[in-house]
Amino acid sequence: MKKILQLTAVVALSLTAIEAKAQLPDGSIAPDWTLSDINGVSHNLYTDLNAGKTVFIDVSATWCGPCWSYHTGGALEALWTAHGPTGGTGVSASTTNDVMVYFIEGDGTTGTNALHGIGGIDGTTQGDWVTGVNHPIIDPAATAINAFNSAYAIGYFPTIYMICPNRVIKEVGQITAAALYTAKGTCPAPAVAAADAALLASLSTPTVCDVATLSTRLQNNSTTTLTSCTIIAKQGATTVATYPWSGSLGTYAYADIALGTTPISANTTFTYSITTADAISSNNTSTGTVNYSALQANSSFITVKITTDRYGSETKWKLKNSSGTTVGSGGPYANAAANGAYPQTDVNLTLPLGCYTFELTDAYGDGFTGTFGNGSATIVAAGVNVISVTSFTTDFYSNAYKIMTTGIDENQSVGNVSVFPNPITNNATVNFNMVTENNVSIVVVNALGQSVLNENLGSMPAGDQSYSLDATKLENGLYFLNITVGNNTITKKVAINK
Repeated sequence: MKKILQLTAVVALSLTAIEAKAQLPDGSIAPDWTLSDINGVSHNLYTDLNAGKTVFIDVSATWCGPCWSYHTGGALEALWTAHGPTGGTGVSASTTNDVMVYFIEGDGTTGTNALHGIGGIDGTTQGDWVTGVNHPIIDPAATAINAFNSAYAIGYFPTIYMICPNRVIKEVGQITAAALYTAKGTCPAPAVAAADAALLASLSTPTVCDVATLSTRLQNNSTTTLTSCTIIAKQGATTVATYPWSGSLGTYAYADIALGTTPISANTTFTYSITTADAISSNNTSTGTVNYSALQANSSFITVKITTDRYGSETKWKLKNSSGTTVGSGGPYANAAANGAYPQTDVNLTLPLGCYTFELTDAYGDGFTGTFGNGSATIVAAGVNVISVTSFTTDFYSNAYKIMTTGIDENQSVGNVSVFPNPITNNATVNFNMVTENNVSIVVVNALGQSVLNENLGSMPAGDQSYSLDATKLENGLYFLNITVGNNTITKKVAINK
């Protein structure tokens, strides 16, 4: 919760109020909510959107200095006056009637008194937030605002969101009333046609080894149910996929469409288009970029090494195969009392041939490089750093690599590896021949990629060697025995059957 700490000294009073994380990416679909304002009037987001309104939300806290400065600047109140709902308190008779504005108190630990400029046991406040304000002010109970903050990924105050009638959200920041209304002009027009399929902008830029998955988001921007349309994907001028979609989408409902896969050998931008005729063609096209990774590993036995900064609880990672299944993961880790770099326990995995995607996330959005310590994330295979992250200052990192060889065969450092008996009952002898003197370690990994035995044998001389494997504490099943000699690793499949 680093950035909140830097806003103002009194923020420490409310650290438990929200779960810190990165904001919702622009282009996300805004979750629906129903909340009552301080006058007891209930408001529902999707009801406003269905009425064709663009909704602006100011999520602030009464103790927050920057929030107070923006609030007293009057931008949102001016937006409400000129463009709010007809008949609304303080709304101009010549309103455009196409905007809703909400102030939402984002700290569940402060009381209503703080909104009226009264401090004390309720928590601190910058002043009177209510007098002179006509747009709705919402002060949810702690449970409700914590749920809202989680759904909307509120990571700092103030957060100013714009939500278009089609539910798509954008963080607009602390800008003037004129700039806010200009931003509204980027929203698509509210649904008015009886047949209007639309494609939404891609939110991600995935990284793959050699095969791209083609996908886009289809939304119904019409006033009637959308049941079918045809979508194509092009790579340059070449059509690489055609998808005849059918289903049932109500107004503003959406579906993520997978059109298949296609090989790539470089970073590639795909263009998706709806070819079925409908009322509005301007929203029938979107693009999505897929990044290509040429990284390769020459061993199936990998080690994931993570070093966090002081805030280890913000760091998580996943390793996924080409089907999107998680084959390894780690975090969140423990926080430390001081700034610095904190190495975590290595994770050893044995994986088959294929493409793997490594994803690193920071729950707050500022990574693990900087003021609070310089962390790192590394994937090592056969002694070689395949992926190395030494600068991470955002909420998300992703890269991919391909295992080209399993590393199961003997290599130049060690030979004649055998395990007897195999299957193992309680004990087995591992025999191997050292080509030259070298450091030796043995790691046993289960079928889930978890290390269940890790033995450092130290330096061993050239010649025949043996190791007594004690399997009495291991459950029956398939395991991988990895012998690492210097920078080389040999993997043997073993079974335990007691």
